[in-house]
Amino acid sequence: MSEIIAKMVKEYEEDALIWGEVTEDAIENAENALGVKFPKEYREFVKAYGSGGIGGVEIEGVEDEGASVVDATERHRELGLDKSMIVVMDSGPFINCLDTSENGSAVYTLYRADKGFSERRKDYDSFTEFVIGEFQEAIDNI
Repeated sequence: MSEIIAKMVKEYEEDALIWGEVTEDAIENAENALGVKFPKEYREFVKAYGSGGIGGVEIEGVEDEGASVVDATERHRELGLDKSMIVVMDSGPFINCLDTSENGSAVYTLYRADKGFSERRKDYDSFTEFVIGEFQEAIDNI
């Protein structure tokens, strides 16, 4: 797990809403529900924090009794999201996703359209880079 993310969460814990550590069983249940294997960086984040974020940024993840990543991903699959993609953040007019068919953990932004998604853009080369960027933007606005 990224030391930078851990430091941000600790330093801004008053502005953080973090579910907390989850079990391997809970992570595997979420993976099985979606029919995917989570990329390593995302799995490490979810294991350590479950879901949540800082300053209003909310990373979809896993909680012991459920998984927001499952709910968000299933909702968007009904709108045409590819089955290899998982939703890690839902920001209204666009969603941020990981493509589990790739070996890495690049984060893509998909823009909603009337039917499905109009554009897919790679914004971050890694999930860790994505989280640090989103958390830092939130911290800058606290």
